[in-house]
Amino acid sequence: MKKKLLAVDGNSILNRAFYGIRPLTTKDGFYTNALYGLVNMISRQAEEICPDYCAVAFDLKAPTFRHRMFDAYKAGRRPMPEELAMQMPVAKDLLRAMGYHVLELAGYEADDILGTLARMGEAADVEAYIMTGDRDALQLISPNVHVLLATNSETVDMDEARFFEKYGVSSRQFVDVKALMGDSSDNIPGVPGIGEKTALKLISEYESLDGVYEQLPVAKHTPSVRAKLESGRESAYLSRELATICREVPFDFDLSALENGGPDREALKQMFVRLEFAGFLKRFALDRTEDESRVATDDTAMTVQAADAETVRSALAGADPIAFDQTEDALFFCDGVRLWRTEAHMSAFYSVLQQKTLICYDAKQLYKLYREPAFRTLRLFDVMLAAYLANSSKSNYELDTLVSDYLGELANPQTVRVSYLYRLYAPILEKLNESQQTELFENLEMPLAAVLADMEDVGFRIDREGIAAYGEQLASVADHLEKQIWFHAGR
Repeated sequence: MKKKLLAVDGNSILNRAFYGIRPLTTKDGFYTNALYGLVNMISRQAEEICPDYCAVAFDLKAPTFRHRMFDAYKAGRRPMPEELAMQMPVAKDLLRAMGYHVLELAGYEADDILGTLARMGEAADVEAYIMTGDRDALQLISPNVHVLLATNSETVDMDEARFFEKYGVSSRQFVDVKALMGDSSDNIPGVPGIGEKTALKLISEYESLDGVYEQLPVAKHTPSVRAKLESGRESAYLSRELATICREVPFDFDLSALENGGPDREALKQMFVRLEFAGFLKRFALDRTEDESRVATDDTAMTVQAADAETVRSALAGADPIAFDQTEDALFFCDGVRLWRTEAHMSAFYSVLQQKTLICYDAKQLYKLYREPAFRTLRLFDVMLAAYLANSSKSNYELDTLVSDYLGELANPQTVRVSYLYRLYAPILEKLNESQQTELFENLEMPLAAVLADMEDVGFRIDREGIAAYGEQLASVADHLEKQIWFHAGR
């Protein structure tokens, strides 16, 4: 079986992830959406390919040999948004922790590095997979080289057959197509007035840029196309040079230096914790190791004390705030120093809990569980709901995630949940105050949790036939709009 190489265009994938995923930030306001997408997209491909060698190529800000050929190369590009720029150096550290070799070289672009890796792979009879969102890399396709083209909806494995099916020319001819049509994103001029459709037709018919110009005197072009080709000849050949990927980047190593050694588990775990990627901790199996030392010692120092209702009531009388948690068979309380377990019902503590702050998780479900009017008079602080208000860009507010985000550690399954609830109160409240959401939380969101609990219990009637009829109406409108779009688009 052939060995495999996965080579990734870091700038392209990071950029696509940044614009394709809604803004995500840590609790400190550091943007992470591009990093999240980068890890997700690359790891998904790595899981499918299982590469023996892996590398990620990046551009540098230094001018390249193309700038020396054409001063206006890539001129007019908007500067990188600050929200993306701050993620770039972290992305490289993250990739190294994942086990990828980060490659960059002044004077060359990421595409050139990918082209060189593809050549090295072909020479070593290694099957190369080039992952990018940039169509320029399609010229690298060969029997041994696949381009994994990231689109808005999926990553497409482009081999020679799929490329020909889409474009009607071979991948080796693609750079000649670019020479004619140019590339506005890189400010490659091409032949002014010649678009992609005409360029593909010309290269399909005359096989190459040289063929187009050799046959120009006798070709049956329209006067307009002939005039454009004649006046744009010099621009076309310059554009071909600009668009051609260099496959001879002067690296001083061979493919063996890019062996996939696997992730640095400790470094990767620390980065995921810092970036608040709790889901990736589980996905990469970093949440359970022999060393759970990051769990704070004050948690383990608290031993659970089983007690009857009267003992717990007496102990809680002088405590504020208090965290509580309900399991299937017991009720837990924690005041930050002591932790109690009791089998008594929550109603046994209503009197002593009045006017205290009660820290909990998912108040809406608790309002469903405790239907007594007295429970509705208690002052709850839902850490899940508060964390949402403090940072609504997150997609996950599970307790394990909150522990990772706000306490900077991995939740220990041996630790009683209620102790985490108590410890989460202060940092989440601080973040809530910083974001000026405290009044909204206390006066709207917490009271609304009780209302939503009632709504979910009671439900509401719907007109099933009316809903179905409205769905048919929407489908008809969508069909009409689709036909209009096709008419105006011409295809």
